[in-house]
Amino acid sequence: MRKHVRTILVSALAAAGLMAPASPASAATACTYLGNLPDQNGDDYASIAGASASGEYAVGAGEDNGRFLWRNGQTVATWPTMDGNKRDTPQDVNSSGTVIGSLTPTGGPSEPYVWRPGSGSKVKLAKVSGSTYTEEVAINDKGDVVGLASLSSGYSVVVWPASNYSTYRVVGQGRPVSIDKDGRILLTSKKMLHPDGTLHDLQTPAGVSSFSLTESDNSGRPVGYGTATSGGEVAIVWNSDGSVLHTRAGARPVAAKTDGDTVGLVKRTNTTGYDAGFWEASGAPVIFPYPDPLAWPGDIYLGDNDIVHALWVTDDYRNTYWARWSCS
Repeated sequence: MRKHVRTILVSALAAAGLMAPASPASAATACTYLGNLPDQNGDDYASIAGASASGEYAVGAGEDNGRFLWRNGQTVATWPTMDGNKRDTPQDVNSSGTVIGSLTPTGGPSEPYVWRPGSGSKVKLAKVSGSTYTEEVAINDKGDVVGLASLSSGYSVVVWPASNYSTYRVVGQGRPVSIDKDGRILLTSKKMLHPDGTLHDLQTPAGVSSFSLTESDNSGRPVGYGTATSGGEVAIVWNSDGSVLHTRAGARPVAAKTDGDTVGLVKRTNTTGYDAGFWEASGAPVIFPYPDPLAWPGDIYLGDNDIVHALWVTDDYRNTYWARWSCS
């Protein structure tokens, strides 16, 4: 279960010094805690599955309390964990509030769907011919859905167009991470797949020997971190053509909004470990005040409206909550 995974992750991060709650007495910053998202109701399994690039919407799930769609910090839709005999797992949401997810009967296979709460029944995405496994991954603001299918040739990238979800296109090989508003797809292979079928490698910045990609599917802008040839970590944010937008020494980015502003982990200067931070292309990073978010892939999302949706952990590491912050 996701809670158990997070409990193990939180404990491991705390032991490694990769996270620690910021002091409540720390100086004021440009990131402000806006409060917890409603309807968690003490559900230890509550989680956010995704957030829109605009930062307006977030979709989440609780083991005890069902599934939720939040808009600007308020619950606008709820639905049960089970849809008949099928388990409902939300995956992502776009800036129109359209949700993608899957319905999984006991024994599988999963059935990907798209749904606009209030508009009627969930619409199943077209089955991919010859696929033994199909998974929805992300939805962009046009409503196009990207996912993967397991075919005889290996994992393939599939796009279900917003104009007709009963059709699909296999557009390439590999595993997708995200799709931006213009249909450019980020792949785990550190490439951008453009709508014309061309592949663009993510460039290695000067002075960096190697890098890893952070699998964040919020705005579609690639982020990752590398190892400097002189030692130490370097945060990297790329443009859609694979060129480097900006870098920052001593940081690990997790998500970036469309203009390149970034959230992630910032290495402490006077002691070991990291703090959750927000930074722009230039200027010093801003450290989040208490309660500070767990800046880890899949647990933090930054919207174009400077709203952060993320998980935070109490001082004793016993309780976790989903909340919102504003950064500027």
